[in-house]
Amino acid sequence: MYKNKKNKKNIIIILSIIFILLSLSCNIKNIYNLFMEKILLISDKNIIIEDDLLKSYINELEDKIKENNEILNINNCINATVIYRDPEFWYNTLKINKGKDDKIEVGDMIINNTGLIGIVEDVYTNSSKISLLTNINKEKKITVAIKDNENVYGIISKYDKINNLFTISELTKSLEYKDNLNVTTSNFTNTYKDSILIGKVVDIKENSDGLSKIALVKPNANYNNIKYVCVIKK
Repeated sequence: MYKNKKNKKNIIIILSIIFILLSLSCNIKNIYNLFMEKILLISDKNIIIEDDLLKSYINELEDKIKENNEILNINNCINATVIYRDPEFWYNTLKINKGKDDKIEVGDMIINNTGLIGIVEDVYTNSSKISLLTNINKEKKITVAIKDNENVYGIISKYDKINNLFTISELTKSLEYKDNLNVTTSNFTNTYKDSILIGKVVDIKENSDGLSKIALVKPNANYNNIKYVCVIKK
């Protein structure tokens, strides 16, 4: 924006000099009109540029306020902000600005305005390390519930970051695909709170063993854009 104003000033100075020089040999009224047209054109361009930047900034602020307000409406949770995320381990962990001083404990659940994000893995004095739901390993299997007429339980066994899909395996009973099958947390075998949204089933497929089925689930949360979260106590 500063560069635009500087350029504008320089152009006006140049046009002013041209105006003075040409006025010695040309009709002053015609040159004055031409001069003012150029100045107005330059001003209009700068106004448009500045207005576009302002609109973009306002839209960004509105999105942040909306997300924050939605999180603030969640009961019994501790609001926090993401302060660090390593690009090399983007889908594994992140750090938030709340820790032991805020009564955060290992195993607390992390959510945002769209659903489950992850679990508290390590706690420090004023910050905590979060293991994201996309960080799948054998030691961190999470039991989930697929909300059919009767709940079908399974575990999150894989995350496909290219297609942004969770694989739910070890289903407790046969399941056929239908619209609007929500997947939520379950306290069936976990110590986590029940019925926190994870995503929706987008497909049911035969497992590679040919003996069972797996559910492919589109997460509700956007794991590429996590800024504000809420810690739910165990």
